[in-house]
Amino acid sequence: MTQLCFIEKNFLVLCFHKIEFPVFPLNGAILFPGTNLPLNVFEKKYIEMVDYALSKDRLIGMIQTKQNQDFFNVGCLGKINNFSETPDGRYQINLEGVGRYIIKKVFKNKHKFITVNGHIINYDNYFKKNNVSLNKKFFIDL
Repeated sequence: MTQLCFIEKNFLVLCFHKIEFPVFPLNGAILFPGTNLPLNVFEKKYIEMVDYALSKDRLIGMIQTKQNQDFFNVGCLGKINNFSETPDGRYQINLEGVGRYIIKKVFKNKHKFITVNGHIINYDNYFKKNNVSLNKKFFIDL
């Protein structure tokens, strides 16, 4: 994992963690940092994606798609914090949002599911650790 941190005007710190993880393009299912998203996974390629995530670091990126099926640039990375396997082979999982990410590269041929190389934006933790009120700051959405 690569980490890049930027300090701007001595108060804003953006940290980017560069990692590869699977993405779950599911329009209408929105995950935000600090929230939970229960999912019922039944398609074979996404069952394989959950198996992959469970064998690694339990991370899955939730992402929305445009009308032309391309991904939007920003999504939310979720960590599987609870799962069960049903008798018919489906997974019932719960994702906890851990941070936003920016897609840098898409890999469509490595697995049946899609993985991306993404930069995790980790500025929320900076504000929580330093007790800074978020409503007093101005942010430009990446």
